[in-house]
Amino acid sequence: MRRSPGTGIHAGSSTRRRPAGRRRPAGRRRRGLTAITALLLVVVTFAVGACQSDSEAAAVDRIWFEAATTDGQNWELMRRIREVDPCALVPRSALEEHGAVREVRVGSAMIAACRATVADASTELEISWTLARAPGGSAVEEDRRVGEVAVEVLEPGNGDTAGNEVNACWVTAQFPSMAQILLTVKAPPGTDTCGVGDTLIDTAIAQLPTSPPYGTSPDTSRSVLTGADPCEILPEIGATPTLPVVENQLVQSCRTGEGLAATIAYEYQDAGEIFHDEITTIGGRQVFVLRFGEGEQIGYSFVAGPPVAANMVPVVSVLGSDQPLVERARDALMRKYPAA
Repeated sequence: MRRSPGTGIHAGSSTRRRPAGRRRPAGRRRRGLTAITALLLVVVTFAVGACQSDSEAAAVDRIWFEAATTDGQNWELMRRIREVDPCALVPRSALEEHGAVREVRVGSAMIAACRATVADASTELEISWTLARAPGGSAVEEDRRVGEVAVEVLEPGNGDTAGNEVNACWVTAQFPSMAQILLTVKAPPGTDTCGVGDTLIDTAIAQLPTSPPYGTSPDTSRSVLTGADPCEILPEIGATPTLPVVENQLVQSCRTGEGLAATIAYEYQDAGEIFHDEITTIGGRQVFVLRFGEGEQIGYSFVAGPPVAANMVPVVSVLGSDQPLVERARDALMRKYPAA
């Protein structure tokens, strides 16, 4: 059996990095980025400095600073998140302050995400960042503020659950809208990953209010899933989104029906590591089949287009306990995203 669904970022046994160098245990569970069964996501916002000119203030998109409290407001917030160029949140000029930029590209399981490799003579940094809406009931535990934005910093202890040495830092910026930017910095021992993360998250906080569209960054790649709404297919199969939005929907996944009836997920995966138990052919097309929940749930995944970067391909998945509904959604999605 291939990997089970559910990739994520975890703090493991961690300590919380506090301003002024004070640390305390961080016992609460770290929200993760999940790939099939419980899909993830996280989001942020920035305040305008008093010294900004009128023209600069006019460019600020207030959607990031206004609380999304209704279903309609949350649908709109997620739509707007899908339109933001993730790589533009941390420009190359900001990355270059920490070394030579070897690569910047979209990637990871998240579509609204970007990653970079930065190196100097002594070390190499792996940096990734994601824009999303915080799941219902989720909020950062504030370490500091940047205007209206709450910032949380988490760093791991001396090792992960397997006993391996870890040097990483997770920084989350949360805007009043509950949009969040999650930024991760990993490096060899001896590197101040949280120092780097703190600096780069401030850059991202400053960039989001302008809502940079796709194409702002020269490093961004589009795919057939760029800006796509995973709930768009529901009317075709006679289904409706599960409500309320804040408790049931995420930027790149859509739930329909009660409980675990069916979930549609849009994401990027390594072409050689698409989650599955078996591979079958449906309509002349390769489909990856996954069974979980002690056989009570089934999932289908297929590649929706050419690679977006390196080996990362756009993948559409639908899974759940209502197999007829899952199969109707699968077939409709395969029509929507035909094989190249």
